[in-house]
Amino acid sequence: MRQRLLEIFLLILLLSSAGCFGRTLTIELPNNFRKVGAEEAGELARDLAASRAGCRSFRSSAKVVASKGVVSESFRQITVFERPDRLRLDFFDPTRTTLLGLLVLRDGDFWFLDKENKRVIYGAATPANIARVASIPLSPSEMMDWICGVLPEIARLKRAYVSPDGEQYFVEIGIADARSMTALVSRQTGGTLKVGSASLADSSGKTILNMSYEYGQQQAIPSRVFADAIERDFDVEIQFDSPELNPVLSERARRVFDFRPPAGYRLELISPAQ
Repeated sequence: MRQRLLEIFLLILLLSSAGCFGRTLTIELPNNFRKVGAEEAGELARDLAASRAGCRSFRSSAKVVASKGVVSESFRQITVFERPDRLRLDFFDPTRTTLLGLLVLRDGDFWFLDKENKRVIYGAATPANIARVASIPLSPSEMMDWICGVLPEIARLKRAYVSPDGEQYFVEIGIADARSMTALVSRQTGGTLKVGSASLADSSGKTILNMSYEYGQQQAIPSRVFADAIERDFDVEIQFDSPELNPVLSERARRVFDFRPPAGYRLELISPAQ
């Protein structure tokens, strides 16, 4: 059982081949939404930025169900991050007794520890490189945004529509690296805007990632997040146990972001050309 779990885990987390099955963008503009005016669009952009600024750090354990094609498996995960770009994910077997691997991102770089094969894969923490080891084509800050249910930093608000009651918005935004994101967002208690579903498109306009969220009684952060990496035929569902938004991390707690390859592990650099 343990060997099978490790094999599936490595299959899921160390994907190097693509397999698109034709899944397409599912977020559509609701018929009864109206286009927002210029002044309202400016206010919306400021509210979206404020909602993102309200997500500064995070910590939680979680149950993860990940699928690659017809192969599916569950495991446990511990997530902790601190803006602007420090994030760590520890992956365990379902009983949380065996460490399978870990991913550390900080200062523009990443390290992925593959315990089974005693290797450390490392490189620049670009969306493309992160997709090679975690299948999710997001930058460190965008991974934090995804976990918190907020939109990434907006380069341009391309279009925006609002529901008749003014509580929901359909938006398309331009983000880093000439990519774009389409999303349905809702106004939560206190005025914070949270994402219900979103789709990420690359610079050519092709959809590469679909995301969705569920919110429990603690509406400040999602209780469950989903992602569908279309080109890699990879789906992941993360159900957080007791998510903490903006925990104050002590200097000791911040040491989790320090990483040094263990003795005896071989190093493998992922270069931009790979």
